[in-house]
Amino acid sequence: MGVLSKFKMRRELARVMDVWRNEGKFPVVVLPSTKAAFEFATHLCSRIPAAVIGEREMMAKWAPALSERVRKPLALWKELKGQERLPLAILSFQDQLVGCDASFSKVSIGEKAYILSIIETMLLMRYQPPMFVGVCRAGKALAGRRGSISIRRYSRAVSAEMPKAMFDEVMREMMQPMIESLDAADDDWLARKFFRLKVDDNIEKMLATRLLEIESLLRIGNPTEARCAADNALLGELKASRKQLLCTAA
Repeated sequence: MGVLSKFKMRRELARVMDVWRNEGKFPVVVLPSTKAAFEFATHLCSRIPAAVIGEREMMAKWAPALSERVRKPLALWKELKGQERLPLAILSFQDQLVGCDASFSKVSIGEKAYILSIIETMLLMRYQPPMFVGVCRAGKALAGRRGSISIRRYSRAVSAEMPKAMFDEVMREMMQPMIESLDAADDDWLARKFFRLKVDDNIEKMLATRLLEIESLLRIGNPTEARCAADNALLGELKASRKQLLCTAA
């Protein structure tokens, strides 16, 4: 079977499928980018209609069978506009998402601030779907130990309108398993370094570095048609990066 035993795979799939059948609602499942989670997601997608939230390039490398299902949070939200019920299951790999557009929000967790995608919480508020969170057990390939994952039901009741404090608390609870895994000594979590970029200070440093790179490139004088096209693209990125940098400081 690979990363998960046949028994464990059937058990975790059954947990989600039984809820889907009994409640008649497609689930939303928040997963870490581990081999076990990709295996679970691939099997679930073969059984019910589903979309995947993540980064297509990462998924093409780590889980090619899922890459064609990948959507960005804002794109998926727009696709679902006007739908009274969630028309398919959503498998979200939040750890792959780094940004500061309207689909992200700053959340304080302990002494750090994280910039997290809000798509899962927004789906929960709008559609009230059954929500699950994948909790991984670390795998360490060098020690011959495989990782595994358990799928737990997220049971907090939420309303279509929540105060910011409760909204942040929901996001903290859903992300807590990943945050607790940040300092684990294992090599099974493929998107760990990308999840670290969600820490507010790291995003600010990353954007500031990219701003310097773009400004340096724009100073290079070579007025060819191709160069002008490249400069226009860089100017667009510069504008967007400055906006993001201001967002992190807000």
